[in-house]
Amino acid sequence: MITDLAQKARKQGCSLWMAGANPAVQRAFLLRGLCAPLCRHASTVEKAITRQLATGSTASGLDHG
Repeated sequence: MITDLAQKARKQGCSLWMAGANPAVQRAFLLRGLCAPLCRHASTVEKAITRQLATGSTASGLDHG
């Protein structure tokens, strides 16, 4: 289910971030194919936003105003 979401997001030019997942959860995601470029991982939401903005892409729909 999450993999389908990640694939649909990628097709539409969006980035899917998993923030705050502990190592066991991250490992479970990775084993199910949720890794870059389908999904990116960050320890906090703030770090995910910072990393997304660093790519120069605002396709995430975040309001940066």
